[in-house]
Amino acid sequence: ESLCKRTPPKAGGDSCGGALNIMSRRYNERPGHCARCDPSYEPSILHFTCALKLNGTISCWGLTDPEDKDNKGQVTDAPTDDGYVQISSGLYHACGRKADGSVNCWGSNQGGAATPPAGMTFTTIDCGLNVCCGITGDGADNVTCWGDDKHGCATAPSGTFTKVDVFGWFHACGLLASGEVKCWGNMDGKGGTGP
Repeated sequence: ESLCKRTPPKAGGDSCGGALNIMSRRYNERPGHCARCDPSYEPSILHFTCALKLNGTISCWGLTDPEDKDNKGQVTDAPTDDGYVQISSGLYHACGRKADGSVNCWGSNQGGAATPPAGMTFTTIDCGLNVCCGITGDGADNVTCWGDDKHGCATAPSGTFTKVDVFGWFHACGLLASGEVKCWGNMDGKGGTGP
């Protein structure tokens, strides 16, 4: 967040200055200069960043060398259409949510991480290693996840949620409408509940 204050994006929201060095991924919910910039998961290691421009288009930059084993199309396969209101990125993939709630993903499809459920809409999305989760836009506000479920991260619990976060490698947590936090996935023996 401090980097955003030091190096705001250029006029028009075309870039997020210095974003390749930011370890945090979720700037799309914070006010200020980088309010629409979402650097990828550990971008200083994995070499790509995507930004949501003010005109609703997505711009990704970073690794494009076709000979590099880490190039999974996360930059070159980014969508070229507009209408996006949120982006979130994982290890080698990213997803964008449009104003109508539809989701489009690109990059590595390991474990199905770049294949959101067909016909579903979402009010918010969040991506981690090889999994993404979103709150459904059908009025039920359930959490639906897609991607690698080896650690149970793609198997979301039932409930009415107001927020969901996929944390790093193997687990996710959501905030229920009741105020309770519910977590799932590999919790290092801590179980699937919140504090």
